[in-house]
Amino acid sequence: MVSGLAGCTILVADDERYISTIISLKLRQAGATVINAIDGLEAFELVCAHQPVLVIADSQMPEMGGLELAERMKSSPTTEHIPILMLISRGYCIEPTRMLKTNIRALLSKPFSARELLAKLAEVVIETGIAA
Repeated sequence: MVSGLAGCTILVADDERYISTIISLKLRQAGATVINAIDGLEAFELVCAHQPVLVIADSQMPEMGGLELAERMKSSPTTEHIPILMLISRGYCIEPTRMLKTNIRALLSKPFSARELLAKLAEVVIETGIAA
């Protein structure tokens, strides 16, 4: 379990319902409030409206993918500070130079286990100081 997420709002953007359901369940068990989006456009609107402490986004979604979402968030003064955990397909990579131009803090390859998700979330929480 990831400690310190109680009361935090986290946005999960993934067009695969079963993946967003699993992630949301784990986050709610940790005490977080979860907002879900099915594509990058909806995710950006919700990020602007709700200012979550963290975004978990799939790299490949309809309308706008996760990398474009990350770039758009980084270019907006109201969302540039929000860290992103990017979900990627096995074998897919994001160039380190592109990651540096965004606020992507970690990558997690699909398929992943609940244990891998929680470990990666814990890394991001510690690195960014999200939870006090």
